[in-house]
Amino acid sequence: MLRVTLPKLAGKPTQHRDRNALFQLALGLDTEQTMAFDENIRPDVQAVLNTSALLEITEFEVFSIAYRDWFGRRPADEVIEPFYTDYMFNEVVPTWVRHFTRLVLRLAQEGHLDPRQFGIEPKPFSTSMAARGLRYLLASIVWLTTLVLLARFVAGYWPVADCYFPPCY
Repeated sequence: MLRVTLPKLAGKPTQHRDRNALFQLALGLDTEQTMAFDENIRPDVQAVLNTSALLEITEFEVFSIAYRDWFGRRPADEVIEPFYTDYMFNEVVPTWVRHFTRLVLRLAQEGHLDPRQFGIEPKPFSTSMAARGLRYLLASIVWLTTLVLLARFVAGYWPVADCYFPPCY
């Protein structure tokens, strides 16, 4: 099984360190905990997955940012697509992506990872997000309550034995 272990964050806590600690905790990378997606994943592919999770972006965006970091210009999707296709089907990670993932993982390990330094802005909190979350919560509660009431209603009309598990005495 492939394991990734990052040391405990040390030193004076900063805003970036606190955010990195949350990323690492969400990934299970805090202190001695490990993360294993699949035992047959190559280390380069695992690094791309970890980078994607730490930066909270897609793997395709990891390739795009790595290209921009390596070559100094923003690529068109058509430029990235052949490399990404080769990565998806043959697990081939280009050198420039490997370099970028190692940089991001090292920054995360040191507690200095800030997604903004790679041009990744966090999504701002909005009231529509809160309203949508509240709507989903209420819909879930109504759905579960309906299921429980339906189960009780059906249980009242269903012939039930006095004993569910043998031996019955």
